[in-house]
Amino acid sequence: MKEAIASEKHNGYTPSFGMESTRAAVADYWVRWFAPSLADSPHRVTAKDVVLSSGSADALSLVIGSIAGPGDRMLVPMPYFARYEMTLAYYSIEPVYYHCDPAHDWEVDLPALRALATAPGDKPIKAILLNNPSNPCGSNWSRSHVEAIVRLCEELQLPIIADEIYAGITFTVPLEEGAEAPAASPPYTSVADIAAEIPRFITAGVSKRFCLPGERLGWIILVDPAARAQRVLAGVRSLTARFLLPNHLLQVATTAMLKGAGQDYYDRAVRVLQRNSIDMYHALRKTGVLQPVVPAGGMFMSVLLRPELLKEEVRDGERFAERLAAEENVLAFPGEPFRMPAALRLTISRPAEITAEAVQRICAFCERYKK
Repeated sequence: MKEAIASEKHNGYTPSFGMESTRAAVADYWVRWFAPSLADSPHRVTAKDVVLSSGSADALSLVIGSIAGPGDRMLVPMPYFARYEMTLAYYSIEPVYYHCDPAHDWEVDLPALRALATAPGDKPIKAILLNNPSNPCGSNWSRSHVEAIVRLCEELQLPIIADEIYAGITFTVPLEEGAEAPAASPPYTSVADIAAEIPRFITAGVSKRFCLPGERLGWIILVDPAARAQRVLAGVRSLTARFLLPNHLLQVATTAMLKGAGQDYYDRAVRVLQRNSIDMYHALRKTGVLQPVVPAGGMFMSVLLRPELLKEEVRDGERFAERLAAEENVLAFPGEPFRMPAALRLTISRPAEITAEAVQRICAFCERYKK
């Protein structure tokens, strides 16, 4: 960014959907890190398949608003990131919720998904929204599961919108306390890396893997080997004219960043997330009244309450979080806004000493409110 500013060459208008050089850098970055099967493919994504946006939330809004409209329906995960429902409501699109199972690494219940997608109804289901790694779940689906989802969507002719903002942020939490954690990150599978003809719109950006949430630079990548979704892509491009963002300087800086960052850069942040996850998981499990779900990716841990073991006043996520904040000055997000009842979402990205103090306070709180 400093170099871009100092050059005094990057202060002009750019296309609303992004400079070609930045879009090409995004395409190359995604193929290099998350879709290597496309590297030598005739369907390799290029600048023409990429649209820039004002962050990944805006990217989702652009795609959703281009692929569906008032009266349509869209399949949405449950639990989910609360902005999904807000965005669908903005476009008067009806959400149809499908279940992700905490007992099976937050995988999608595929038979139930098929039943939802094929159930008779007056309103068409225009697409499915996926989120992996998930906020709030902390999932990292296996390659076989991602492939099974893509295959089912291809069979049902259901376009995919994949929120992959946490792509590449994966780690392993040993179930046995004290066991050595693997240094290498487990593999991550993007829907872009599965050979299929069904259109896939992948949304992501610089906010998570590059730790730059305030810069507001996101992107949409279309993988469309059969060229079925080009009209939708044209609609996405048209909608970018609403804001004419991101700015010129940021695009130039991002182009250089995507080309220059290596594995060591990404590993530093992932190690913090892994260490915090390990410590939090094993400490919270010992409370007896909390059931943390082992995280495998992203920046959050979901924690299920055991209401039958808690006093009445803290048996749901909202009341638990409210009292925890008032009595221990620890902020935890209740699960209810994520359609994850009787649960909490905890952040695993804080410095280790803050995380350790917060965990101690949560454990003390649980001891007071245990039946």
